[in-house]
Amino acid sequence: ETFNVRGVPFVVIDRKVAVSGAQGTANFVKALMTAEPNPVTDGDVCGIDGCDPA
Repeated sequence: ETFNVRGVPFVVIDRKVAVSGAQGTANFVKALMTAEPNPVTDGDVCGIDGCDPA
């Protein structure tokens, strides 16, 4: 009820942005950017062989 769910799947990002129903990649990217307008751009990078400093 809090998020007024009207479709499935229903994804809530950081309790700020909701994506309802089957959406394309562009809509998820937009939702992620809206939820975190200042993303962290430094830090460790992890892959299949472990983590390396960025």
